[in-house]
Amino acid sequence: MTSLFEPLQGRKQWPASPVQWMAMHGVDRIRYLMLLWVVGCTALGAVTWLCFRLQLSIATTGFIYLIVIVLLSSMDSYVSSIIFSIVAVVLLNYFFTPPLFTLQVFYGDDLTKLVAFLITSLVVTALIRQVRRLDEIQRRNQAVFLAEAQNLSLTGSFGWNASSGEIVWSEPTFRIFGFEPSVNPSIELVLQRVHPDDVSRVRQVIGQAATTRQDFDCEHRLLMPNGSVKHVHVVGHVATDKPNQLQFMGAIMDVTAGKRAEAQLQEAQAELAHVTRVTTLGELSASIAHELGQPLASIVTDGEASLRWLDRPQPDLDEVRACVKRMIGDGRRAAEIVQRIRSLARRAGPQKTQLEINDVVRDVVSLINREVSDHRVALRLELGSGLPPLLGDRVQLQQVLINLVINGMQAMDDVGDRPRELLIESSQDGQGQLVVAVRDSGMGIDADNAGRVFAPFFTTKLQGMGMGLPICRSIIEAHGGAISASNNATHGATFRFSLPSAGMGAPA
Repeated sequence: MTSLFEPLQGRKQWPASPVQWMAMHGVDRIRYLMLLWVVGCTALGAVTWLCFRLQLSIATTGFIYLIVIVLLSSMDSYVSSIIFSIVAVVLLNYFFTPPLFTLQVFYGDDLTKLVAFLITSLVVTALIRQVRRLDEIQRRNQAVFLAEAQNLSLTGSFGWNASSGEIVWSEPTFRIFGFEPSVNPSIELVLQRVHPDDVSRVRQVIGQAATTRQDFDCEHRLLMPNGSVKHVHVVGHVATDKPNQLQFMGAIMDVTAGKRAEAQLQEAQAELAHVTRVTTLGELSASIAHELGQPLASIVTDGEASLRWLDRPQPDLDEVRACVKRMIGDGRRAAEIVQRIRSLARRAGPQKTQLEINDVVRDVVSLINREVSDHRVALRLELGSGLPPLLGDRVQLQQVLINLVINGMQAMDDVGDRPRELLIESSQDGQGQLVVAVRDSGMGIDADNAGRVFAPFFTTKLQGMGMGLPICRSIIEAHGGAISASNNATHGATFRFSLPSAGMGAPA
């Protein structure tokens, strides 16, 4: 394995800082010191021979010595720096201070130079070593901070050599997967923890990353030995990409808490949407009663007529048969109305199926006919033909349309100087999106409220909760669409939402 993964592995390696060198003990330290002193003395000897051959001055030679000592001092304790400084002073005195080849000093000026060199060497090496020591402490603090941050954020790091298959993990990664640090990580070990339903997808991501030599990003589940399920988010970045060497560095984040909170939020939103639907059904009770009353009244009428035809001296069975057929048709119509009402009132999770948006519009219109009449509104439909199907939840989309239609009718309650017209349009835009617009001729949206129309708890109604439009927005966005509101050129406002067709890959 290359040095890229050594920080994660914690393997024994050659010391890379003064603190690490000082931390060595026993035979290893003795061997290291012997090697260092041999190398240092050899370097000083080589400099001495070169400077003597070039007949350099004592000042120039001392400066070169100082450079060598500074380099050597970074490799061990301050004691070694003192030893090398003393050796350098001895060499300067022996080879470059008259009389040559003797350790005697005859001139005070030469003695001053030697003492100045020794002091300078010791001070410079001490300062440099102090800087390196502080830098090492800072790096250690950063490493501790990073480790704590990973623990707090439930994030671990990993290295993966795709060429050799070798994997290394940080300590938090072992905890996320639920393995002891003594375990040797591998792809198969990872797949042992992956949820059975996600194994094929994880294999595909791993294989694709190794083949395309590109970064990868994946969310999947882990099935722990105790039966619990974790959700993790894994990202990998290509760190080394050579012909025979492909290495990734990455992070794995435990996002179980976030997924749980997201599920709870969706549950709360579904409950709120259900309450809103039930409340809306209460507002539509007159329309519902009217819609059910018509087929039921027809059934009673046809039933009475059938009895009269049967009570004749010569029963007319053809007429009776016609009455019974009408009764069956009216019964089915009533059953469909009841089924739509039950669907709206039922507390159930989203069930996305392929459906026609125009059918959703017609279902809603059949439920609000009485409300339209009570509000003295002229309802008009302009439904596009040949529209592609979409993938969505019929009940939720009905809820959106009912909210928009009721809002449009209520917005025209105070209109008396012009017709109260409500237009529902369906079409397909240039990007293939299905578009539904509900246009009224009411008072429009006040400029001060334009940016808050879809905000939770914002309402201009005296008894409104301010949750109808926010729920509409959350439903449409959950279907991969968008919803907006704007004022018309003359009177009123238009609420418009767009949805991807089934062929565009709407979110499941």
